[in-house]
Amino acid sequence: MLTKLDDVILYYRVEGSGPTPVLFLHGWGRDANYWNSFLQEFSNINKNWRECFTCYLVDLPGFGLSSAPSAVWGAEDYAAFLCKWLRTVSSTPLERWVFVGHSFGGKVSMFLSRKASPSGVALLAASGVRKKTNLRQQLKLKCRQGLFKLAKAFIKLWYRFDPNKIEEALEHYRQRHGSSDYRAAKGVMRNILVRTITEDVTPWLAELKKLAMLLIWGEQDTEVPISSARIIAQLTGAPLKILENTGHDLLQDNLAATTQWLGEFLQTFASSKVRQ
Repeated sequence: MLTKLDDVILYYRVEGSGPTPVLFLHGWGRDANYWNSFLQEFSNINKNWRECFTCYLVDLPGFGLSSAPSAVWGAEDYAAFLCKWLRTVSSTPLERWVFVGHSFGGKVSMFLSRKASPSGVALLAASGVRKKTNLRQQLKLKCRQGLFKLAKAFIKLWYRFDPNKIEEALEHYRQRHGSSDYRAAKGVMRNILVRTITEDVTPWLAELKKLAMLLIWGEQDTEVPISSARIIAQLTGAPLKILENTGHDLLQDNLAATTQWLGEFLQTFASSKVRQ
């Protein structure tokens, strides 16, 4: 269903009608449908899960059927928006919710948990720990940034008598040299991507120690390496489940094991009368 909050049209759907509300947040470039395979597999573990949980699957603003924000949001802005929306969609206190987030959705879940103090948080290959770079990587990044500035200046000079060509030429440069996520993003979402990449949750992550948490990571994750998971585990005290032969896309690479761990975590929050 579609709803409007502030200046954003938000799409979400609801699965189940149980007493425990669960919010599922997808990663960058995905949408609410990312969780379909999990819910199907979860039915094999707990056939009564619809009596235990009410699952809210959201297209984050700027993805799927949801409109993009009008401003350049960071993950904390996404969290503030969702915090406001949760209070409109359910009368259940935020302290009784469970949040589940993958990748970028995991980062948003951490910011949201800081605001809402939910019953539980499950993070699947969550981004948010800023990667440490060595001198060589720092020089490489500065070189790329310098080349872009040089190319931009040259393009503006070359097309100074035809301003309409400037953005077209800049876009061609971005498509050749930008990351896949950056190339796919449009409009304000590119600036949001750039902003969110630089955000680091580690300065305040220890505040989440009081929460029930679970970390699930792929051993072969190259997008959010296992070193990030270990930092989150160290700062929060959360247990870390590492899946062998699994990359960043946990549900695609290892659906059964991911569902087992996440399903068992969720069932700890189910009512004893309907828990299987």
